[in-house]
Amino acid sequence: MDIVAPSLRIPVVGNEGEAALAGLMDPDLAFYAPLETSLEPEIGIGPATFTRASGQNVVDHEGLSIALDTNEAGFTGARRVKNEYIAGYDDIYNWQDHIGGIGTVVATQNYGMAPDGTMTATRLQLSISGATSSSDLAGKLINHGLASPDSKIASWWIRSLSGNVVVRLNNGQQRPDVTVTEQWQRFQPPSDLSVDPVSEIWLRYGYPTSETVDLLVWGCMVEKTTGQAKQVASEFAPASTSKWFNTTNGNTVSSNIVTEGSGTLLTGIKGYYSEEGADNRQVQKVANLTTNNLCGVLSVTWNDASTTLGWLIGDYTDANNYWGIFHLGTTLTLRKRIAGVNYDATIALTRVGGVTDKIAFRLSSTTGIAIWLNGTKGTGNANTSAVTNTSFEIGSDGNGANQIGASIKLSRLYHADKSDSFMSSL
Repeated sequence: MDIVAPSLRIPVVGNEGEAALAGLMDPDLAFYAPLETSLEPEIGIGPATFTRASGQNVVDHEGLSIALDTNEAGFTGARRVKNEYIAGYDDIYNWQDHIGGIGTVVATQNYGMAPDGTMTATRLQLSISGATSSSDLAGKLINHGLASPDSKIASWWIRSLSGNVVVRLNNGQQRPDVTVTEQWQRFQPPSDLSVDPVSEIWLRYGYPTSETVDLLVWGCMVEKTTGQAKQVASEFAPASTSKWFNTTNGNTVSSNIVTEGSGTLLTGIKGYYSEEGADNRQVQKVANLTTNNLCGVLSVTWNDASTTLGWLIGDYTDANNYWGIFHLGTTLTLRKRIAGVNYDATIALTRVGGVTDKIAFRLSSTTGIAIWLNGTKGTGNANTSAVTNTSFEIGSDGNGANQIGASIKLSRLYHADKSDSFMSSL
């Protein structure tokens, strides 16, 4: 059986257990986004977008501070996987030919079916037939140029189209000869690329390699692994892209062959990382939200004890019409602004770095607006006027400003006028 590259794994319930499962079965649920490994909603209409003009750092599941790319959303406590090749170079077709003497190299792009079921595997035909000296060689090579002193590992999926063959893998300072079969296998040479950041598949006279090979190659990947407990190739990501996972890396490697496996579910994920005062923005668009009778819940882990204005969620139409939740000083406020008039529900909250609070809210056509903190109801407002709904942002005011310093997850919105007991249980 061919080895299939695993896809992004996101559990239906996330880490919230039975309470979240019961909430997902509610017919009034209009929107659900775990916000643990992705911005995309599991229930509701996207797409979710994230913009940030500069990078930032997020603490991952091992406590490592991970430098993110521009316009990359981060998730505190989750596991990040990034393919460090620049775009296109996860395809061996775009690597340079490495030819000596009588060696020949032929590469055909999108020739065969890849482990993920797409017709994106590159055919690689190498030959040193009739070789008589060590100058006779044939291969495909790339210097990915990742700076020292980062530790790095590289990996590729390879299968033979002509029986078992032997090729040499160059991955820095160690160059193992491996047997390639007619079944897909993922290979990871045992090397630290900090010294010689090269990846290559080749044949050469004088080594126990075959003289001619006809291969399919897919999924070339190189990862920075400095400080990581497990130095094994992760789930595949395309070049220059990253993925986030809510499990540890369950893959293993033996004799240069990677076996894909399921990891252990992470329990310390705090969610989508929002940074106070930064230009990060997450937008979620939801179809058919009612203009009133809207309830929701957010789980929030504070970055610090800041008292600066920051919005947890905001739905902004214009300066005189919007709704959302913000924290300022020691007060948490659910605000509905209609035609320039504010209607507020409030509750006292002193932020503590690292502490997680559950915040629920309701905009009702019969009882007005109300807010809950960890199951305790605050002071409400009796206004029942309809509020405009457009699209909303999580972590800012709905207009790309006043970001909150917190990690946010478990975002749920309901099309209903839910009871006090239901809201307190969220």
